[in-house]
Amino acid sequence: MAWIRERPTGLVYHDGQLTEPGFALVPQAHRVALVDQAGQTAHEWPIAQVASARLADDGRLIALMAGDPQTPARIANGEIEGILELAPDGEVLWEYRGDLLHHDARRLADGRYHALGFYPLSPEQTQAVQGGCPHRDDPKEMWSDTIELIGRDGQRESLWRAGDHLDPATQQICPLDKRQEWTHGNSIRILPNGNWLLSLRLTNMIIQIDHQSGKILWEWGSHTLSHQHDARLLDNGNILIFDNGIHRKRTPSFARVIEMDPKTEKVVWQYTDKTILAFQSFMAGSAQRLQNGNTFITEAATGRLFQVTPEGETVWEWVNPVLAESQFGPTPTVYRSTWYGLSDPRLPTGLAQ
Repeated sequence: MAWIRERPTGLVYHDGQLTEPGFALVPQAHRVALVDQAGQTAHEWPIAQVASARLADDGRLIALMAGDPQTPARIANGEIEGILELAPDGEVLWEYRGDLLHHDARRLADGRYHALGFYPLSPEQTQAVQGGCPHRDDPKEMWSDTIELIGRDGQRESLWRAGDHLDPATQQICPLDKRQEWTHGNSIRILPNGNWLLSLRLTNMIIQIDHQSGKILWEWGSHTLSHQHDARLLDNGNILIFDNGIHRKRTPSFARVIEMDPKTEKVVWQYTDKTILAFQSFMAGSAQRLQNGNTFITEAATGRLFQVTPEGETVWEWVNPVLAESQFGPTPTVYRSTWYGLSDPRLPTGLAQ
C-alpha cells in the first residue's frame, strides 16, 4: 500500500455525540502520546523506538521496544528487543532485555510476563510442516513460536513451544508465503481462566491454549481469516479480530474487523469500509470494543485510528502526522493503539474524570 502525501493528518472527523469520550494511546517515532478526542496531545512519554504500548492497572506505561528500524529483521518482522515499565513522568521503573522476543507480551497480576518468542524447529519438525511456497533457499530448520514466562528478576521461568503441541496437518502455512516460519504469532491475550488466546498469522488461525498442560483446546480461522492480528475476548464471550485480508481467497485484499462466536464458530458482526478497498493494512492492526458499543480500530500501515458504531458509521477519525523511519522508508505506521475512557483509573493524574 502506498502512502498518499496529501492525505489529511491529525483529527479528521469527530462526532461529539456518538464518539466514546477518552484518549488514544499512540506509539510515535520518539514518544508515546495520549491523544484526546479533539486530536490534541494530553500527555506524553519521551521514548524512542516503541513497537507498541499500553497502560497497566497500576498506571505504569508498558512499552515493547523495537530494534533499529533500518536494520533488517534477523528472523521476521515484529521482533522486539525488550520490555520497559515507565512512570507517568517517563522514569524507567523496570526493564527486561531478551533475545528472540517478538510482537507481544502481557503482564500478569503478580508482575511477571507472558511474551511471544521465536525458536527453531528441528529438521524433522520442519519437514512435517505443510503448506507454504517451497524455495531452494528454504532453511532446514524453520522458526516457530514460544510463550515465555518472564519473572520480575528477568529470569525465564517456563517455556511453551509450538512444535510440541500444534498439529502440522491443521496448522498449514498459507500457500503464498515462504517456508521461513511456521506460525508467526502476533498477539497473545491472557483469558480470565489463565489460558492463552493466540493469533497465528501464517496459518490464519486463532487458538486457545491450556496454560497448565500446553494443549490446544480450540482452533479456528483457516477457512475464514487472512493473515489476521489482535484476537481478543469480549465481555459477551465472543472474539474480536482484525482480519487484514492479505492473500484473501477469490477476492481482492481488503481489511475488516470481525466478531465471531466461538460456540457456533460463526461471524456475528463485521466492519468493512463502504468502499471495500478503502480499508486496508498489509501489516499489524487492532480492534477494541468500547463501553458504548463502538469499536476502536487501528489501520496500522496508514496510521489511521477511528471509531465506528455498531452500524459501521465512522464517528471519530485521526491520522498519525508523525513519520518514522522503517525498513519501508518514512511511514506513519501505528502497530497497535488502545482507547482509554475518561474515567479510566489507569490514566495519568489529572486526566481521569
